[in-house]
Amino acid sequence: MALKLRRLFIFILTLSISGCTAQNALFQKPIVGIMQDNQVPVLVKGITNGGVRIKYKTVDEQTSVSTEWKNLSESDDFTTSLILNSIKADSKYEYQVEFSGGKQSEWFHFNSFPAQGESGKFSFVFSACQRENYLSNNIYEHIEKESPTFVALLGDQMYGDYDGNLNKLEEYLGDHAKMQKAKEEGDIILSEETIIEAFRNKYHRTFGKNFQKMSSSIPIMGIWDDHDFGKDNSDSTY
Repeated sequence: MALKLRRLFIFILTLSISGCTAQNALFQKPIVGIMQDNQVPVLVKGITNGGVRIKYKTVDEQTSVSTEWKNLSESDDFTTSLILNSIKADSKYEYQVEFSGGKQSEWFHFNSFPAQGESGKFSFVFSACQRENYLSNNIYEHIEKESPTFVALLGDQMYGDYDGNLNKLEEYLGDHAKMQKAKEEGDIILSEETIIEAFRNKYHRTFGKNFQKMSSSIPIMGIWDDHDFGKDNSDSTY
């Protein structure tokens, strides 16, 4: 028993001295953006600092090309956009996220837009007003099955002032009695300690697995509305 404990102590001590750095990986599936001028942006979110790039090719090509390396940092919530260049019209592409530590994601796919300036058919889906209280949003499964050319998110992708009001976070943090009273009145009390952390976590929850499966394969465009900023009828002065 003493020998086992000694070995365990040496193992823990070795980890403490050498460090134990987490290998980077996707925090969630990528989001494919709208094709413009034969370029497609892809939004990537990792779990720690480090370099990231994307390898991509049409499904019938043998060799892939890569984007430039970009850096993920905590200040940007380990998030960045990578640009896929020289994308051919009306083609099926596959892409893979690669981290500087060597880890690679699964392969994802998307269809590029019809040729610009030429007549043709396309379809799109639009949505708005996604309340956290009504998760999970399996509507995205149905959208994916429709295989639209793109999806337009027209605002209020989350509600900053509902289902846990961001605007009351700092107020509750300093007053336990007020927090308790709010709970008794049915308010949802956020657990985060900063506004920015609460914002990010709200988006993480509303953009759940059904959305991610869709957005990694169907191009997304989006605009923001008042509740996205954090308050009903808010604007740039908020």
